[in-house]
Amino acid sequence: MKCISTSIYFNVGKNVIVVPCLQAPAGFGVASCKFIKLQTGYTKKELAEAIMKALGISIINEQEDDSRDFWTEATGIKGYAAFSKKHKCVSVEYVLEKEGYNITAQKRYPDGSYGVDSDNYSVRVKEYPGKPVKETIADQVLEAFRLVEELED
Repeated sequence: MKCISTSIYFNVGKNVIVVPCLQAPAGFGVASCKFIKLQTGYTKKELAEAIMKALGISIINEQEDDSRDFWTEATGIKGYAAFSKKHKCVSVEYVLEKEGYNITAQKRYPDGSYGVDSDNYSVRVKEYPGKPVKETIADQVLEAFRLVEELED
Protein backbone atom coordinates (compact mmCIF):
# COMPACT_ATOMS: atom_id res chain seq x y z
CA MET A 1 0.00 0.00 0.00
CA LYS A 2 1.58 3.28 -1.12
CA CYS A 3 1.58 6.03 1.47
CA ILE A 4 3.47 9.10 2.53
CA SER A 5 4.09 9.92 6.15
CA THR A 6 5.75 12.11 8.70
CA SER A 7 6.57 11.65 12.36
CA ILE A 8 6.11 14.53 14.76
CA TYR A 9 8.21 14.35 17.91
CA PHE A 10 7.59 16.60 20.89
CA ASN A 11 9.30 16.98 24.23
CA VAL A 12 8.05 18.04 27.64
CA GLY A 13 8.46 21.72 26.66
CA LYS A 14 6.29 21.14 23.54
CA ASN A 15 9.17 21.86 21.16
CA VAL A 16 8.46 19.96 17.95
CA ILE A 17 10.54 18.14 15.32
CA VAL A 18 8.58 17.23 12.19
CA VAL A 19 10.39 14.45 10.31
CA PRO A 20 9.43 13.34 6.78
CA CYS A 21 9.55 9.61 6.15
CA LEU A 22 11.13 8.41 2.92
CA GLN A 23 10.63 5.01 1.36
CA ALA A 24 13.92 3.18 0.91
CA PRO A 25 14.46 1.21 -2.32
CA ALA A 26 13.90 -1.98 -0.30
CA GLY A 27 10.44 -0.69 0.68
CA PHE A 28 10.85 0.21 4.37
CA GLY A 29 10.50 3.69 5.85
CA VAL A 30 13.53 5.85 6.61
CA ALA A 31 13.53 9.11 8.56
CA SER A 32 14.72 12.10 6.54
CA CYS A 33 17.21 14.63 7.82
CA LYS A 34 15.14 17.38 6.16
CA PHE A 35 13.29 17.85 9.44
CA ILE A 36 11.53 21.03 10.56
CA LYS A 37 11.99 22.27 14.13
CA LEU A 38 9.46 24.47 15.90
CA GLN A 39 10.13 25.99 19.29
CA THR A 40 7.41 26.34 21.94
CA GLY A 41 5.16 29.23 21.03
CA TYR A 42 4.58 28.12 17.45
CA THR A 43 1.13 28.77 16.03
CA LYS A 44 -1.28 26.17 14.66
CA LYS A 45 -0.61 27.65 11.22
CA GLU A 46 3.16 27.10 11.62
CA LEU A 47 2.61 23.53 12.80
CA ALA A 48 0.25 22.81 9.88
CA GLU A 49 2.72 24.30 7.38
CA ALA A 50 5.56 22.18 8.81
CA ILE A 51 3.46 19.00 8.56
CA MET A 52 2.37 19.75 4.99
CA LYS A 53 5.97 20.58 4.00
CA ALA A 54 7.18 17.29 5.51
CA LEU A 55 4.51 15.33 3.63
CA GLY A 56 5.67 17.10 0.44
CA ILE A 57 9.25 15.98 1.10
CA SER A 58 7.98 12.46 1.75
CA ILE A 59 6.17 12.25 -1.58
CA ILE A 60 9.24 13.47 -3.51
CA ASN A 61 11.17 10.66 -1.78
CA GLU A 62 14.64 11.94 -2.63
CA GLN A 63 17.06 9.48 -1.03
CA GLU A 64 19.63 10.81 1.44
CA ASP A 65 22.95 9.82 2.96
CA ASP A 66 21.99 7.04 5.36
CA SER A 67 24.90 7.75 7.69
CA ARG A 68 23.07 10.81 9.10
CA ASP A 69 20.61 10.65 12.00
CA PHE A 70 17.87 13.27 12.33
CA TRP A 71 17.81 13.00 16.13
CA THR A 72 21.50 13.84 16.47
CA GLU A 73 21.29 16.70 13.97
CA ALA A 74 18.11 18.08 15.54
CA THR A 75 19.00 17.70 19.23
CA GLY A 76 22.63 16.65 19.64
CA ILE A 77 21.48 13.42 21.32
CA LYS A 78 23.64 10.56 20.04
CA GLY A 79 21.41 7.50 20.33
CA TYR A 80 17.82 6.95 19.22
CA ALA A 81 16.80 5.26 22.50
CA ALA A 82 18.10 8.27 24.45
CA PHE A 83 16.27 10.61 22.05
CA SER A 84 12.99 8.69 22.38
CA LYS A 85 13.17 8.82 26.19
CA LYS A 86 12.81 12.59 25.90
CA HIS A 87 10.30 12.74 23.02
CA LYS A 88 6.79 11.47 22.39
CA CYS A 89 5.63 10.75 18.86
CA VAL A 90 2.58 11.30 16.67
CA SER A 91 2.54 10.15 13.06
CA VAL A 92 0.57 11.36 10.07
CA GLU A 93 0.16 8.85 7.24
CA TYR A 94 -1.64 9.58 3.98
CA VAL A 95 -2.67 6.39 2.18
CA LEU A 96 -2.82 7.23 -1.52
CA GLU A 97 -5.00 4.31 -2.63
CA LYS A 98 -7.74 4.89 -0.07
CA GLU A 99 -7.64 8.71 -0.26
CA GLY A 100 -7.55 9.02 3.50
CA TYR A 101 -5.11 9.67 6.28
CA ASN A 102 -4.43 8.45 9.78
CA ILE A 103 -3.06 10.35 12.75
CA THR A 104 -1.57 8.00 15.30
CA ALA A 105 -0.64 8.64 18.91
CA GLN A 106 2.41 6.38 19.03
CA LYS A 107 3.33 4.32 22.09
CA ARG A 108 6.98 4.24 23.18
CA TYR A 109 8.26 0.72 23.80
CA PRO A 110 11.05 -0.22 26.27
CA ASP A 111 13.58 -0.58 23.42
CA GLY A 112 12.99 3.07 22.43
CA SER A 113 10.90 2.36 19.34
CA TYR A 114 7.37 3.65 18.76
CA GLY A 115 4.29 1.80 17.56
CA VAL A 116 0.70 0.82 18.27
CA ASP A 117 -0.56 -2.35 19.94
CA SER A 118 -3.59 -4.05 18.46
CA ASP A 119 -5.40 -3.94 21.81
CA ASN A 120 -5.54 -0.12 21.84
CA TYR A 121 -5.36 0.53 18.10
CA SER A 122 -8.82 2.13 17.93
CA VAL A 123 -7.94 4.55 20.75
CA ARG A 124 -4.59 5.60 19.29
CA VAL A 125 -5.40 5.77 15.56
CA LYS A 126 -7.84 8.32 14.16
CA GLU A 127 -8.82 7.88 10.51
CA TYR A 128 -9.90 10.78 8.31
CA PRO A 129 -11.27 10.75 4.75
CA GLY A 130 -9.61 12.67 1.91
CA LYS A 131 -6.26 14.41 1.85
CA PRO A 132 -4.78 16.11 4.92
CA VAL A 133 -6.08 19.69 5.07
CA LYS A 134 -3.81 22.47 6.31
CA GLU A 135 -6.69 24.23 8.10
CA THR A 136 -7.51 21.23 10.33
CA ILE A 137 -4.40 19.07 10.57
CA ALA A 138 -2.77 21.08 13.38
CA ASP A 139 -5.82 20.63 15.61
CA GLN A 140 -5.90 16.90 14.83
CA VAL A 141 -2.20 16.51 15.66
CA LEU A 142 -2.49 18.57 18.86
CA GLU A 143 -5.37 16.31 19.93
CA ALA A 144 -3.08 13.30 19.31
CA PHE A 145 -0.36 15.02 21.42
CA ARG A 146 -2.87 15.19 24.31
CA LEU A 147 -3.81 11.55 23.79
CA VAL A 148 -0.16 10.41 23.90
CA GLU A 149 0.33 12.27 27.16
CA GLU A 150 -2.83 10.76 28.70
CA LEU A 151 -1.93 7.23 27.68
CA GLU A 152 1.74 7.43 28.67
CA ASP A 153 1.45 9.17 32.04
